[in-house]
Amino acid sequence: MADKKKNILKIDNRVIIVSIIAIILTLTVIFINKNKESDISPYIANINGKEVTSNSVNKYLKSSFNTPDNFDLNALPKAQLETILLQFAVEKELLKIAKKSKIAKDPNIANKIAEAENKILKEAFLEKIATEATTRSALESEYNSFSVKVAEQLEGKTEYAAKHILTKTKSEANVIYNKITKNQDSFENLAKENSIDTVTAKNGGDLGYFLEGNMVPEFENKIKTIEVNKLSKPFKSKFGWHIIILTDKRPAKVPALNDIYEQLKKELSYKAINNYLTKLKENIKVELLNTDKSKAEITTDNKSDLETN
Repeated sequence: MADKKKNILKIDNRVIIVSIIAIILTLTVIFINKNKESDISPYIANINGKEVTSNSVNKYLKSSFNTPDNFDLNALPKAQLETILLQFAVEKELLKIAKKSKIAKDPNIANKIAEAENKILKEAFLEKIATEATTRSALESEYNSFSVKVAEQLEGKTEYAAKHILTKTKSEANVIYNKITKNQDSFENLAKENSIDTVTAKNGGDLGYFLEGNMVPEFENKIKTIEVNKLSKPFKSKFGWHIIILTDKRPAKVPALNDIYEQLKKELSYKAINNYLTKLKENIKVELLNTDKSKAEITTDNKSDLETN
């Protein structure tokens, strides 16, 4: 009977959590920014005689379900708000009991807590390094250097935009080509249904823009002979049989900063962290106590806890 009760409790708890997730997914978009500047009381409920602020509940939702910072609890229907508050109260009470129990003094648990804390501290510190290295001015400076180099590389080159359908055999390609030319079906539908290039098939065969020289020779040669909005006859490459439509052609140009902002930010973040760790390694001296080098070697595969993945 006890086991049955435990199972029921587990199921009920899962149901509550799933319900909260469903509530948040459904209502996040609706209630963001609503009543953002209203004079609603900071207190959202009274739990066991204590007033609870909206801010504390929002922090719980943010850490548990990654909700927006300005998620409006007051806009939720009463029943759904009660579900969230109940789970919030249960987890707060559980944490309080756990802290008071002897389990917190268990060496294994204490080690896990310390490891988790150390990991968070290291990640937060590296994130701080990345943030300081990726200010708007730093990104603009990096972009200026990047644009000068890329402009030289792109001079005189062309960018193409195209859609393609890829098949295994010539006969398959011919059947599809005939359907397109006879207006029996659209290129996009046929790409979705028939193309073995699964990455582009779901987008109707759209390859987006690509720079000349970045495609296989057969594709490259064919694309240069087609007029914009014209269809090619089936042709073969090492990947199979292609049918393509050239959708645009333009002189190659350096992408705008906003178009590559996130990419540059990632690159600068990686560079800053990598530089910091490299300097850190340079100031660390490792001496083996075991002089038998055949038994004790430091290799790049044996990463220390100072290194990140």
